[in-house]
Amino acid sequence: MCIRDRRCTGANGDASSPESALLGVTVSQNEAACYAASPISYVDTMNVNTPLPKFLLMHGGKDCNIGANQSVRFHTAVTNRFGASQATYQFFPNGTHGGGDFTLASTETTVINFLKAQLMGE
Repeated sequence: MCIRDRRCTGANGDASSPESALLGVTVSQNEAACYAASPISYVDTMNVNTPLPKFLLMHGGKDCNIGANQSVRFHTAVTNRFGASQATYQFFPNGTHGGGDFTLASTETTVINFLKAQLMGE
């Protein structure tokens, strides 16, 4: 279930990865601990009538810390279980880990509009 991405921080399944340090086990050798720590495990087991906030997932194509497939997998899990309107996914080809496309005014506007819609019922 856990994806082993190659990133600038190394493969996330390696013993020295941040994920393995967080879990206290080598991710590639402990699928159960990896799945239990994943928000997808909670989405997969939630009652479909459970109130769930909407998600705005954004990922940069030049993010070398977190693979874009992690955002895609979470988006897919939420929309498959709770419907397409529950999560929005945007991919920014020139986005880094918080920079690049994420610094554009249009990206900021997207985030602000999403928050307004959720918090103010717009």
